[in-house]
Amino acid sequence: MVFVLLLGLAVPLIWLVRARNPPQTRLDVPQKAWVQIFFKEIDERTKEANLINLRTTRLVDSDIEVRLWKINGFDLVGIVLRRSAGKWSATYLSKDLQSKKTGHELLEPPRSGWEGAWERLVGAGLLTQPDGDDEKCRVLTKDGLSYIVESNLNNTYRTYIYGNPQLAVCDEAKQMIKILQIVDQEFGLEWAKSDLK
Repeated sequence: MVFVLLLGLAVPLIWLVRARNPPQTRLDVPQKAWVQIFFKEIDERTKEANLINLRTTRLVDSDIEVRLWKINGFDLVGIVLRRSAGKWSATYLSKDLQSKKTGHELLEPPRSGWEGAWERLVGAGLLTQPDGDDEKCRVLTKDGLSYIVESNLNNTYRTYIYGNPQLAVCDEAKQMIKILQIVDQEFGLEWAKSDLK
């Protein structure tokens, strides 16, 4: 009887403690210079589009948000893939960094359907790619393009970059190109095709 009474008191107490101290989002962010350099513009574009800051927001357990960014000279382009309350959406964001002109467009559903497209992207390594800013994948050029991926799901935020993957010789860069090609195929874009010849 005493055990049942103690258990009856413990359960609400545990719930109250968790409600006051919700679990924090785990961050998987490389401690590299590119994060500070590129996220200044990405964070600004995120605010302009009224998007949440993925690094500081804890999503509901079943929700997913992935953002793929391309920075090329004076252009910042992003694709936001989101599953919220079981419903998927994709949004195309653009910004001319010189003129500050921005664009925002809801994309049509992917050709393989949402679950099919998600399986293709995850199978290609979208969520597991290592950061490409290391000795074996880094390509130094005067001008070029960079692809940055942010993801927030399962209470974890992570980000990684691939600069000029079309010039890199590492397998991970080739895998990044496959991911970008899937995005183009699924959404009828030429987002990566023109840059990754």
